[in-house]
Amino acid sequence: MSVRTLSLLCIICCQCIFAVQDESLEKVSPCRNETLKPKVNTANIMIKSESTTNLSYFSQSSECWKCKLRLKARINPGTTCSLRVDSRWPVHFKVTDEEGDLCQETTFHFKESGIYNLLIYNRTHCSQELTNNPTDILIPIYVSIAVVFVIILLRYAFYFKRSVTFRRIIARFSQEKLIEADLGSPDSINPTDDNESLRSRVLVRERLKSLDAFRGISIVDMIFVNCGGGEYWFFKHSTWNGITFADLVFPWFVFIMGTSMAYSFRSMMRKEIKKHTIIGKIIWRTLVLFFLGIIINTINIHNIELKDIRIPGVLQRIAVTYFVVSIAHMFSARPADSHQFVWWSPIQDIVNYWLDWVVALSLLIIYLCVTFCLPVPGCPTGYLGPGGLSDYGKHKNCTGGAAGYIDRQVFGKSHMYPRGTYREIYHTHQSFDPEGLLGTLTSCVICFLGLQAGKIFLMFRMHSERVKRFCIWGVVIGAIALGLSEASKDEGIIPLNKNLWSVSFIFAAASLAFFVLALCYLAIDVGNIWSGIPFTWAGMNAIALYMGHEIFVCKFPIYWKIESNHVSHYLMNLWGATFWFLIAAFMHYKELYISI
Repeated sequence: MSVRTLSLLCIICCQCIFAVQDESLEKVSPCRNETLKPKVNTANIMIKSESTTNLSYFSQSSECWKCKLRLKARINPGTTCSLRVDSRWPVHFKVTDEEGDLCQETTFHFKESGIYNLLIYNRTHCSQELTNNPTDILIPIYVSIAVVFVIILLRYAFYFKRSVTFRRIIARFSQEKLIEADLGSPDSINPTDDNESLRSRVLVRERLKSLDAFRGISIVDMIFVNCGGGEYWFFKHSTWNGITFADLVFPWFVFIMGTSMAYSFRSMMRKEIKKHTIIGKIIWRTLVLFFLGIIINTINIHNIELKDIRIPGVLQRIAVTYFVVSIAHMFSARPADSHQFVWWSPIQDIVNYWLDWVVALSLLIIYLCVTFCLPVPGCPTGYLGPGGLSDYGKHKNCTGGAAGYIDRQVFGKSHMYPRGTYREIYHTHQSFDPEGLLGTLTSCVICFLGLQAGKIFLMFRMHSERVKRFCIWGVVIGAIALGLSEASKDEGIIPLNKNLWSVSFIFAAASLAFFVLALCYLAIDVGNIWSGIPFTWAGMNAIALYMGHEIFVCKFPIYWKIESNHVSHYLMNLWGATFWFLIAAFMHYKELYISI
């Protein structure tokens, strides 16, 4: 065999190898010898080559778990290549030539809007240097926090000036002689009135404002996140594993739905409403919520075809969760609880409602068995990853494991969510729906945990008893979440994952919900240091605000074209949330409350 033939065979083999390595890779970025226009969540890197051979620039975001570096650009000898790089997370990168690595694999976190020079020398060393001084991208958040803090101080200063205490202080300073006893003063407080006030604060109020406030916090945060969250990564949903602020708002809404459920069933039991009537109401509300969810899925879609309508969704998940938990709780709900002391009195909120916990634990066991035992064709059993580039591309079509497989078999790919937070990083092409069937089981579990919070409100009358139990529940299930995830983002037994609504995720979200509810309760219903406004307004019209913001999410005056930077996005998205605050305030002023 001739030398020429051997050379051709080697070239063909090399091409085949690179073809396999580069399968499904993104398009190599063109090189430009100019500074690119700043763009949100990116930095600009200028690769200056003094090499005499062609160079290749490989990189990968550290957010991509177990992913190979990918070819991003080819640089000709003696030229400069300008590229955008992700500034949200650290980036792994290296530079190679025909003989091997020039820059060994390096991890570096680029600053947003930073302009960097990456200097490449002939097999000596590489260095990156920042050539400008980018501003802190968190400044808009700092400013908004400061503004809120000042408003709070001014509010308390105003009310303090009008208070009895303030008038007493002024009166004391204006008197020439201090009065040791002030029993006859008109400003003195009647001890009897004080005792009555104390007793009234201990007893249950007709409507807990903290529940409305917590619901309002959840719905307004959901609106802010859906509007864009200022394009900050922590106001976006997690790429796959992990937990962000945006990941909490949906499970919190489900949690507080369970809390409110305890009150609604107690009311129906006291009114002695027949079970078949209650079931009818449950079915009606479930169907209405599900139908509204389908409507939202078809908003802004022209020439709708039934074969392409997405079936799962946020309201659909809420509807099914409500149905399951309501039917289960209907058989254990009671018009009143006995306050006679027995040995299990400290845990009567659990013992008296044992049927609820049988259902909740059964759903949890079913979820775990299906997730870790269901065989998925072409995928390892118990796979929890995003597929695509993860695990070095070994399971690219296994997105979501059993959860994704079930949805693809039941709904079909055309009826599932067409986008996903994982697609940008993992370049996954397999269909997956974050509001799919399997995750509904754990959604029911977090609703049961919210229902447990409602039982605590109903069964224990003292503030200390309630807050203590909220904290205990928060610590216990938080510890379970920490143990399951092994305090790691990707390496735990069951990582925190909002797309899968993993067990660790719903326990972590519920743990935080217990603590937030306790804080709201102490601040609003116990201490009276905050009225809950404006969140209580939003919480009393949550479904109206959710539907409204979904319909007008990309419409003026909530959305318009702006410059690509955090300041512009943050202000516009903050205005979007404020706009719906104003709508909620107007509806409250008109005493217009919409519920299903």
